[in-house]
Amino acid sequence: MRHRNIIHIETVKPPVVELDSSALAAYVRFSRNPVASTKVIANDKSVVTIDLDKKGKVIGVEVVGVREFNVAGLLKIADITAPEAMLKRARYVPARLQAA
Repeated sequence: MRHRNIIHIETVKPPVVELDSSALAAYVRFSRNPVASTKVIANDKSVVTIDLDKKGKVIGVEVVGVREFNVAGLLKIADITAPEAMLKRARYVPARLQAA
């Protein structure tokens, strides 16, 4: 049995889910705070990066290698829990392309 390091999101503000279906990726954004560190988790099906602020709070979660985009499923892949009522209010938007 593998050990799971579950992170719990404590905000009540609903996330914005940025979708990039051509890259099979999604970014679940909880805040616009500056990123202080990034944790990378890889498994046999996807790669997950978790952006944290300087206090260790989750700013956002990127999941690459997914074919179905629903916020609860994306967070489950990343071993992250959040209040269900907040997740139901998530907004889904197209990912913005970043300039190289």
